[in-house]
Amino acid sequence: LKSLDPEMFERCHFFDSVFSMMLMQTMRVDMSAKEREAAYQEIIAPGPAKRWTKHVDLFSKDYIFVPLHLEDQQWSLAVVCRPGLWAQQQTNMTTSRFSNGGRNAVSAPAAAAGAEVSEPAADFSGILYLGPLRLPPSSPGIMRLKWYLEEEYKYKMS
Repeated sequence: LKSLDPEMFERCHFFDSVFSMMLMQTMRVDMSAKEREAAYQEIIAPGPAKRWTKHVDLFSKDYIFVPLHLEDQQWSLAVVCRPGLWAQQQTNMTTSRFSNGGRNAVSAPAAAAGAEVSEPAADFSGILYLGPLRLPPSSPGIMRLKWYLEEEYKYKMS
């Protein structure tokens, strides 16, 4: 992508599998919102994740690609579309955290993985899951990614 379309490459961020494994180990499913924030502040923000995003404004990108190793099964890919808009929508929600019934998470069949990436719709933001499993938006791996993005947004925007 970098050599084929440098402009598109600059609008994307690619996390590696080490980030994914750290995320899965740090953000436990049974954590309260306060515990997630504390884990982020004590472990993720000052640790390796800080180096991964130190010079990157994730929320100005159009796409973030995150490899996920979910429920000790096969690798899959989460694509966060328009992360800045998504984070603002999550922050502005008046109901409880991520209780939107999956409105901003879409599970797509693995066949879509070969689909061509195009411009995001002006009003679409969300997390696309591309993998062999049909996971609900409330699955532990997807929830951990959402929690990380929420904490990163609060940390970077404060």
